[in-house]
Amino acid sequence: MFFTTPVNAQQPSIISLGVVMSSPIISSLNYFSPSENYYFTSALYLPFATHNFPPLPPLTPILAAGWGHNANYTGWVLNLKPNLKWDNGSPLNVSDLYYSFWLYNYTNAISYSSVVNNIKILNSTAIEFNTTAPEPNAVYLWVEETNSYTIPYQVYSHLPLSASAPGANLYNFTNFQNIVADGPFVIYNYTPGENPIVFSANPYYYLGPPHMKQLVVHIYSSTSSYLAAYLSGQVDAYWAWGAYEVAAALIKKSLDIAFTI
Repeated sequence: MFFTTPVNAQQPSIISLGVVMSSPIISSLNYFSPSENYYFTSALYLPFATHNFPPLPPLTPILAAGWGHNANYTGWVLNLKPNLKWDNGSPLNVSDLYYSFWLYNYTNAISYSSVVNNIKILNSTAIEFNTTAPEPNAVYLWVEETNSYTIPYQVYSHLPLSASAPGANLYNFTNFQNIVADGPFVIYNYTPGENPIVFSANPYYYLGPPHMKQLVVHIYSSTSSYLAAYLSGQVDAYWAWGAYEVAAALIKKSLDIAFTI
């Protein structure tokens, strides 16, 4: 998602990034909120799996150890990797996977939610669910439609959910304080309007602790101000979102660096 340049050798433990947003204020860090900020929630939480485009396989496991189904695709089992942890050191286990999938189904985030039933925990790392109609693409659709982020049961289970107003309390939750996450870098607390936002390395990241101790994210109001910050060395990496508008400038800076080494 971003182009990188060598990190300042005098600050090897910190890297600065930037994003362009119409407002510096983040409305929510809760993935289920209609106003969630995808830049940051996607950094905080890891998915069960990610979906790909050909020629890659359709899905790549992340927190997943695997999945399976019965002969007619009405019974599914999702398996989580063992010995995972949240950034506070608490276990990331089947309770988190169960509640995450249950919430996706509860909020009708999955296209086949209406036919899902009998979601249950099988053992310490696996859950099972059934569908009233065959769904050969059950896992792929869940991952593609929701990103399959696994959220912390210890946080979300405290939100009262009402059958008469599905999702009301869930959608209004901002998740700004005492954040529990499993991404490589985490925000512990967020104050609306804070800029830059400091992420700290997660010592329990499933691939091992990051080499950088902090990730500092600056929010810019325009691409031009963002690019100027990058070219002047105020940020170490440019998060290029979408097009070719920054390619020439990035190439120029790379050449400048090459000729000065």
